[in-house]
Amino acid sequence: MIAALDLLDLQSTEGLPEPVRALVADASHRSHKIPEVHNLCFFSWLRDERFDSDEGYLTFTDAVFRRFYAMPVYRVAFLMGRPVQVAASSGRIWGFIRKGTRLEVARRADQQLWLRVTYPPHLIDALHGRVLARGLAIAYRTAHGLGDLAVTVEGQSAVKLQLRVHWS
Repeated sequence: MIAALDLLDLQSTEGLPEPVRALVADASHRSHKIPEVHNLCFFSWLRDERFDSDEGYLTFTDAVFRRFYAMPVYRVAFLMGRPVQVAASSGRIWGFIRKGTRLEVARRADQQLWLRVTYPPHLIDALHGRVLARGLAIAYRTAHGLGDLAVTVEGQSAVKLQLRVHWS
């Protein structure tokens, strides 16, 4: 949400629930993680209010992730090593910024790994599953310059998102 707000010129927050509207209005929240439900509420509202298509919204969220991962603290966190090493610490990094969800490495193989994101029932829809996959790909590519790295959604349920990270 922080990086998105930096890229937006919000004239109105009409339609946002009060707890989320308060977060948008109060810059002091920027030093604290916010509940994922509030973050996704904001982004779902933003998709509905500002974008005519999912593709336009995905392009915007890509820019949000690029800006976010350019912040010094996260840039350093992702410069630790190869994608497998970064993925091994991704759960901790995820926990620093996402409250109410969990990321873990489910399995590793040569030049690929599988991640599992767990969350409360129905918190993450298919669109935001794609957003998360693209965001992780941007993080790993930014850290390592691996243009051929991809993160794909391998499956999703009401409480779990399964992602595959692969590179050559």
